[in-house]
Amino acid sequence: MKNRKSNPFLWLLFLFVFLVGSCTDKKTEVEVKEKVNIFCDAETKDQSGFYLLGKQAEDTVLFSLGGDLSEIRAKSGKKSVNINAKQPYALTYELRHLKENERFRIHVWRYDPSGKSALVVAADKLYLLYIAQKTAIEKDKNGWELLEIEFDVPPAVKFIKIYAWRIDSDSAWFDDMHIQEIPAKTYPNYANQKKLHLYFDEDNWRILDSSRNRAFENGILEQAESDWAEGILSDEQDVLPISARLKGDWLDHLVGNKWSFRIKMRKSKVYHQWSVFSIQNPATRSFLDEYVAHELFAFNDLLTTQYEFIPVYINGESRGVYAVEEHFAKQLVEHNNRRQGPISRLNDEAFWSIQKYGRIEKKWYIFPFFQSSIAEPFQENKTLAISNSQA
Repeated sequence: MKNRKSNPFLWLLFLFVFLVGSCTDKKTEVEVKEKVNIFCDAETKDQSGFYLLGKQAEDTVLFSLGGDLSEIRAKSGKKSVNINAKQPYALTYELRHLKENERFRIHVWRYDPSGKSALVVAADKLYLLYIAQKTAIEKDKNGWELLEIEFDVPPAVKFIKIYAWRIDSDSAWFDDMHIQEIPAKTYPNYANQKKLHLYFDEDNWRILDSSRNRAFENGILEQAESDWAEGILSDEQDVLPISARLKGDWLDHLVGNKWSFRIKMRKSKVYHQWSVFSIQNPATRSFLDEYVAHELFAFNDLLTTQYEFIPVYINGESRGVYAVEEHFAKQLVEHNNRRQGPISRLNDEAFWSIQKYGRIEKKWYIFPFFQSSIAEPFQENKTLAISNSQA
């Protein structure tokens, strides 16, 4: 076996990891908080008749009844809550005093042959969090179906409302709602697999975290040059310097602890022959749908970016499998066997300005964004510089 020379870049990486520690999860104080574990069996009203009694440990909590307390059918006990066109909402509970990135699981049983009613989780600002789940994960022999939602608490949330909603169903029954705080989502340790590692020190991680918080305040991600952070990338063979920022205009790219990044290589380094690329949660690209689309484009010799999947670790912690996509640069043209030339795009600034206005002011306007958008060179300054040098 040949002796391998020690790689000074790897020693640099080990030192960097030691200094970084676990800055992404740094705690400055210890707090003791009772975990949320609330159950409502839809059996008993309070004295007013407008609320159902639920339990959190030994304490009684109140759910807004909304619909009718019915004895026609029940998942357990003798009663359930019926909702209809006149009373479309029921079993409403508000979670308050929440902390960012706390994770919850909501269960409720539904009887609805049409399958059109839903379990809903909604933040005080709907653009921060809104999930309506119609699809059941389980069904018993009597026709009762179990609906489930898991979610992470985003920044800037005042409260989160949980309820059953009729939507288009003529009539539906709901029973046994369970609201449970659960541990943060964890990801596998991808031993003996090709992986991508990103490392950021505390100051640079703070830049990324601040950018994320601002995105949740505004409803969309808007970037400035100051939002770029410096870090280190390792593919477990080489250690390479990078600049990185968050990516993805919508907030689904920033949910929980699995954020999307745009990465630029520094000091003339490349990764997979890419100078710029992106990594993102596959959920933001409809999982395998995007991959299949890229494969179809490539099969038909259409100009397309390289797209693949790889496990990603950030500051030593697994963040699961990411979708990796090259950015629009000269390498894109080269590996598609085209001659180097300008890449054009449609300017989308007007579209995103209206999106931001609509989310903040709750006023939406329909304009011909696409039809009026200006076609311009991608990386305009670089393209014009090349054109002038060749003139």
